[in-house]
Amino acid sequence: MIPPGETIGILGGGQLGRMLAMAAAQLGYRCHVYAPEAGSIAPEVCGGFTCAAWDDAEALARFAADCAVITYEFENVPVAPLAAIGGTPLLPHPRALETAQDRLVEKQFAESLGGRPADYAAVDSAEDLVEAIARLGAPGILKTRREGYDGKGQWRIASEAEARALHLPPKPLAGHRCCRTRAPSKPRRTGCLRNGSRKVSAGVRPTTRQSIQRKIS
Repeated sequence: MIPPGETIGILGGGQLGRMLAMAAAQLGYRCHVYAPEAGSIAPEVCGGFTCAAWDDAEALARFAADCAVITYEFENVPVAPLAAIGGTPLLPHPRALETAQDRLVEKQFAESLGGRPADYAAVDSAEDLVEAIARLGAPGILKTRREGYDGKGQWRIASEAEARALHLPPKPLAGHRCCRTRAPSKPRRTGCLRNGSRKVSAGVRPTTRQSIQRKIS
């Protein structure tokens, strides 16, 4: 535990970082934000702001030197450049960050610990998607394996016919920055479906990465 008056480093300058900094201030902590975007909103309520690229090792090192501990405000911070942070505690561990960035890897990690995530299937093609829908059922929502959030990077699939008609993008969706620092051995998509109260997932494995969710009333 760090005493009040110390500085908490926040990687990312969005609304979650802003809320984190405001909560930290009430407990007597100072916050320092690191983000590539000059117009980030979190620095407005922080004591320090480093505006630099994620791969700027010198800037990251200077930022880390000003902090007692560092955390993330969102999960799409590139992992590889974080080595420049050095000995400053970074929590959660970058391995946790890397796992959380990929829905399929996240499910597999949960399984490796004895967890029971929703059923899922890897899909390498549009045909595989149709097969997954036929096996797991519809309606469903196809989601990007990485970076899809708040309805972005998602497609509702009401039937097998809709799955067949869906044109899957051959690369990460337009309008979303790809923050991967290490490409998986086989680019994939992943998905999940809800069936009543039981959640079922369908993973998808082509060059775009996606996921499926389904709910039946």
